[in-house]
Amino acid sequence: MRSLLAGESTLSIMPTGYGKTLCFQLPVHLGMKPAIVISPLVALMMDQVRSADAAKLRTDCINSAQSAERRRQALRNYIDGKTDILYVSPERLSDDMFLMGVLEFAKKKPALIVVDEAHCVTDWGHDFRPDYLMINSFIKKLPGVVVLAQTATASPKTREEIMEAFGISKKNLFHGFKTHRDNLDIRVQHFDSKDAKDGALQLFIKENRGPGLVYTTGIETAEKLATKYQRLGYAADFFHSARKTGDKSRILEQFKRGEIEILFCTNAFGLGINIPGIRYVVHYRIPASFDQYVQEIGRAGRDGLPAVCALYMLKADMGIQERFINETFPDGDKLSEKIGTMLTTFNKHGIKRLPKFGDDSNLNSVLERELVSLGYLEIIGEVMTSIDIDAPGKLRGKYVTEGNSVMIQDSADESGETDRDVIRKIYRMSFEGKLAVLGRSDPDMAFKIIKSPISAPDMEKIWERLDGIRAFKRTRLRDLQDFAALKTANSRISEINRYFS
Repeated sequence: MRSLLAGESTLSIMPTGYGKTLCFQLPVHLGMKPAIVISPLVALMMDQVRSADAAKLRTDCINSAQSAERRRQALRNYIDGKTDILYVSPERLSDDMFLMGVLEFAKKKPALIVVDEAHCVTDWGHDFRPDYLMINSFIKKLPGVVVLAQTATASPKTREEIMEAFGISKKNLFHGFKTHRDNLDIRVQHFDSKDAKDGALQLFIKENRGPGLVYTTGIETAEKLATKYQRLGYAADFFHSARKTGDKSRILEQFKRGEIEILFCTNAFGLGINIPGIRYVVHYRIPASFDQYVQEIGRAGRDGLPAVCALYMLKADMGIQERFINETFPDGDKLSEKIGTMLTTFNKHGIKRLPKFGDDSNLNSVLERELVSLGYLEIIGEVMTSIDIDAPGKLRGKYVTEGNSVMIQDSADESGETDRDVIRKIYRMSFEGKLAVLGRSDPDMAFKIIKSPISAPDMEKIWERLDGIRAFKRTRLRDLQDFAALKTANSRISEINRYFS
């Protein structure tokens, strides 16, 4: 906190529950406001808003679970200076309406930016999230702003990239906590077949009282396991990235209240979760890295009481993770084809729309960053098919409207402006009180193609970059395999503390 109050950006690595929230709430109390907290988990965001309200701070949030009207009101409150801490999900940083409100219309620029789960910013990390790549460009638009990057676990390589991304010096890295907690019983079991593993899980759940988490890979596996244990009479449910935001919030609240005994989940459940009484964490399938494993077992035993962490090792599961790495970061002809597609003109203005979400979002983000740095793409910002407004009559004759919708591409063609010009003018009118934006359809990120095709030397640079990422991820997977081969609980605990020291 002294580092922040001295105006120096800082990286704090400490377990959830050890006072990370206080590290920015107190500076805000002492005058570093307004603050914007970038947090990836909607349900956690709501908990933190309630916590800050109890601390007598004016707090609000903007996320995808809210109605468009509620998001507009939260942004308006911030612009009018009525908010001390604003929690936002990372995808807001690619939302031009949010950016325009914060950067151009707010009474006061943010004094502090808090990046929660900061390990998500690096594609070397165990939980890379493409939206986190927008944070750095947002911060660059706020000269002099202080950044607090926070995470519970970060390997030395990940720490380096976080500090480089946010301009944090080594003297402002704070990491004074032992990673492992002594109340966790770390177990590893090796299996020759899936049937043996399934039998062990059934026996474990029978013998160990919940609430508990069972981590797996793949949406379908989480759902099948939840259905199986529901039929066996357990209060079970599943949690993964494809579930609706409202369902995720409901499940989290039910799990907190003890209404769900077993939650079968992917790594979508984990970031920032602070539920004291989780009695066990089982990794039914191995996670992608040792880093991810340690973070996920950290969900257990937050109340200080004994908890069990069981890692199930099956050779076939290693193959699944290897395939994930190869499919997410391809090489050879598949990579060349992907880059060729990205450098194909989308419209007559040379603008290319790339989906913000989807199966290829991680790869898209890495390639976008590389192609921008090599001068092939220029980031334009967010584009969409249409914007719904409350007063379409004010724009008829100037732009193309259908009902309450302003058709963006048609309006750009009709007026001779770009898509982005049309979008920004509508947003500006909304902030000036001339109309209200009711909704937007099909938002994507847009890039302008500067040159194409890619040269052989530059393609080689991208291959080398992806080779490095693949090699790093395979190393982290092998680190987990080596950890699982350790014979005693003490040796496993020592390895956890050594790895993150």
